[in-house]
Amino acid sequence: MGLFGLSKKEKEAWIAIVIQGKKSGMQIDEALLKNATEIYITQHIRILEDSVRIVMESKNQKTREERYDLSLQHFDALSKIQKYADKAQKNRIAQHRLFSIITPKMIKERQRIIRCLITVYDT
Repeated sequence: MGLFGLSKKEKEAWIAIVIQGKKSGMQIDEALLKNATEIYITQHIRILEDSVRIVMESKNQKTREERYDLSLQHFDALSKIQKYADKAQKNRIAQHRLFSIITPKMIKERQRIIRCLITVYDT
């Protein structure tokens, strides 16, 4: 067992997720790995939040669909790193789990409400 009680293989899997372009034999210490994990989680949460906001606010159907797909990709990335996250990071990921349940049905319901409001205000 190595860093954080992980095997060398598990540590390599973790490094592969959060550090792109790692050279063979490159030494990764605990501080660098923790920092890279924090940056990785922060970036994915930021993109996830932006994507969800755009899905809920955009009037363009194609944009909503693309951002919905993007939000799922970033939630998937957060799910993969959760195994290696510390307690605070796991809590942040869990807080954003709600974003993963925004469904096309919810988007269609939003569209229906907007159409009803437009109809009411146009009359």
